[in-house]
Amino acid sequence: MHSLIAFATQWGSKFGGINAFNTDFLSHFGIAYPTQLQVICIVSSATKAEIADAKNDNVTLVTLPYPPSDKLFTEQQANAAIDELAKQGIPLTAELTIWLGHDRISGRAALQAAKQFGGRSALIHHMSYAAYEAYAEDSHSAHSKSTDQGAIFKQADLRLAVGPGLHEALCDLIDVKSEQVHQIIPGLAEIDPRNNTPQKFSAFISGRLNDDAARIKQAQLGIAAFANAIKKAQNNQAPEKLINQPKLILRGVDFESRLDYNQSQFTNPEQELLQFAERYADQVITLHALPYTQDRAELYNDLKSASVAMMPSWHEGFGLVAWEAIAACVPLIISTQSGVYQLLKQQALEGFVYPIQVRGKTESPFFHDDDLANVTTALIKIAADVDAAKQKAHKLKTDLAAYTWSACVEKVAKECFKWSIDKGSPKLETATAQPPQLSSPQQPLGDSPLTLPVKQWRADLGYAESQMLRADFALVPFDPGRQTDLDTLNAWLDNQEGNDYPIKTRLLTGAGGLGKTRLAIELCQQRMNSGWHCGFLNREDSEPSWAKLQTLQKPLLIVIDYAETRQETLLNLLKARLKADYPHPVRLLLLARGGGEWWDQLPGKDAECEALLNGYATSGPYVLPELYLDKDSRQQAYQNALAAYATATGRQIPAGIPDLNGEHFAKPLYLQMAALLALYGERPTTALGLTQSLLNHERRYWQETLKVLDVFNPQQHAQDLLALTTLSNGFKTPKQAYDYYAKAKPDLITLPVFNGLFKQLEPLYPGTQGLQSIQPDILGEALVAQSLQPTTGLDFLNVVLGSSADKMVQHHALTVLARLSLHAPELDSVLIKAIQNNFVACCLELVDVAVQTQSRLPSLAQQAFQQLTPQQKSQAAGLLGKRFENEL
Repeated sequence: MHSLIAFATQWGSKFGGINAFNTDFLSHFGIAYPTQLQVICIVSSATKAEIADAKNDNVTLVTLPYPPSDKLFTEQQANAAIDELAKQGIPLTAELTIWLGHDRISGRAALQAAKQFGGRSALIHHMSYAAYEAYAEDSHSAHSKSTDQGAIFKQADLRLAVGPGLHEALCDLIDVKSEQVHQIIPGLAEIDPRNNTPQKFSAFISGRLNDDAARIKQAQLGIAAFANAIKKAQNNQAPEKLINQPKLILRGVDFESRLDYNQSQFTNPEQELLQFAERYADQVITLHALPYTQDRAELYNDLKSASVAMMPSWHEGFGLVAWEAIAACVPLIISTQSGVYQLLKQQALEGFVYPIQVRGKTESPFFHDDDLANVTTALIKIAADVDAAKQKAHKLKTDLAAYTWSACVEKVAKECFKWSIDKGSPKLETATAQPPQLSSPQQPLGDSPLTLPVKQWRADLGYAESQMLRADFALVPFDPGRQTDLDTLNAWLDNQEGNDYPIKTRLLTGAGGLGKTRLAIELCQQRMNSGWHCGFLNREDSEPSWAKLQTLQKPLLIVIDYAETRQETLLNLLKARLKADYPHPVRLLLLARGGGEWWDQLPGKDAECEALLNGYATSGPYVLPELYLDKDSRQQAYQNALAAYATATGRQIPAGIPDLNGEHFAKPLYLQMAALLALYGERPTTALGLTQSLLNHERRYWQETLKVLDVFNPQQHAQDLLALTTLSNGFKTPKQAYDYYAKAKPDLITLPVFNGLFKQLEPLYPGTQGLQSIQPDILGEALVAQSLQPTTGLDFLNVVLGSSADKMVQHHALTVLARLSLHAPELDSVLIKAIQNNFVACCLELVDVAVQTQSRLPSLAQQAFQQLTPQQKSQAAGLLGKRFENEL
């Protein structure tokens, strides 16, 4: 077994950024390689809670018998650590061991451990003393620390640096070629951004905001600029956001150093900051001065609630504060003298932040007048259009989605450490992958218009692993927690509610991922085994054949999924049944994301069905409740899903349980996502992190599958095609898909090459025919959201909403966009533009979908409508007729 042993002063973020980095780095190594690697961290001290938390991430904390005399780990700590490891009986193989040190803080200890015990030393470069120490302290300190640093890194077997700035600095410091230093890009923090822009404008500054860091971190520059922006806004009466009581949050203010002072000399740092801000605002401003916190949830909540984050550092080796702001989708004012900005510039993404070049000053408050003017201007620009700034921030996070901690440690393991180990749980040599089987119905469905999903995921068929999450594959056993809901539906079927109508209809609603389809499958399975004919009405069957159904002469349970989009199908089926003489009960179970306007208006759409739909034979909407509301039920459901997926794939079950406190884990699908990803060495915990990790996992399949194609950037073609397929609800043939794809991307790919692309992807996402939408819906919608960029995304929307698109394609695309509008406000501008471009072409479908879904689509449509020419408005009015004035 390989061993990775790191030295750190503390586990967690107690002493700042390096320890926080170390904790994330080692934890994700432990999660990624649970059986092939032992991860150990040597620390000065650790609490029982810290030891348990680390163990849950497959990291062993080993405390030293005595802490170092200062903050630096030396040869003495290395020797003590080796003795402690031997005392605890931890087995190590020298040639398979890497000793990891963090710069000057613990670099010497790592070098000594490798020399004393054997193995390789690896040091990570975190700070460039040559760049900032002379300004922060003095030239002697800068020279001394840089010389010491250079001597340490020259001895290391492996050298790593955080970000492009520190990578260049280390290469210069020890005079080596670029390829001799491995660059690390940390994973973006797990932060689910806010859906809505805060109504009150607020700015956020974070870090160690003490006197020692004032010259470098430039917190006073941020405070002065915020105050100055308020003053300018009030003088100009704009922007309004800076007039209506804006707030500045400072997280990391140094209160502790004042506690040692004699009470008569004690001054309140908060009062000092308020007085400082008052000088630049000519008034008292709202300022919250808060101490440093180790509670990341608290820190991230402050951050994502802000309208803007500022990192105006005179120098920043990388800049985890800025990296966290990007993860939170908060508009960012960033110093160009930071590693994060250099990374963005390398990738041509600097236009999505608000860069400033900080000149600085040697005298307090250490900033130049130009610095103050530049930061003030950036704040005013953001406050003038906070929605546009927020959309840029969302776009930036989407473009950086590949930077995860899982990807970071995998790259280090393969490219720097040169380890030949695979991420995730290993396959068991003695195990045969066998997914659990559903109970077989007694009667086959034959040529019935109903279908019952009984497919099974099989590794040998080449399906993408995300398909294990599909409800119709039913790999995870039916949860007994849904028995109450199942009993309620059985009572409805059996007329135990005190009525006996020959035909009854019930609407069951719930958000995506709650398990509506899985519940309906279980109900159908049980009823078929008791003599009913049950199944899902084919989504392509717009005029279902009642004639075939009535020949069955059995009680019928007909499930209509996505019922809000299939109203005409439902009405046609009801009318056919009402005209027929059928002696058996007929039950229609409708599944939808929500009820609301479409359900209320449904009876009035057809006079023949009105009495039935308005009467007691029709019930609902019944909202399917969330399933897992407590810790124990979530952990049990997670373990059940993990066991099912491990059985299906023939893999070992990994140890440890992720943090399942997020409210999204009340829904079965998110727990199942977490379980599936755990098998592959990943442990995201936010809703967005789960879908992004799964999509990154899918991209690996595309890359592997499409190696045979002779086409530039096949992975991007795959993403574009699958997003288009999901918007269009699937394509039966390559020719049908190419007709849409080529209109959006003319001359980009030839038909023969496109045919190969289609055929290679088709087996990954199985269906009745052709290439199917990405399932589950939540994953497909996430893919579409990532693909709808302001430029390329608009091309695809113009194709699926334009005049040449099939009405069914228009309808489905608008349905997907309506769902996205609820939780992806960053897409507003591209959606409004797409609707504006194609308003006349899709206005009838637009009104239908706006009524059917509870979304922000009506608001977006209204904004698009206001931008139409008078002629376009007249055309749309003519098409919509009387519905136009009332509904649009």
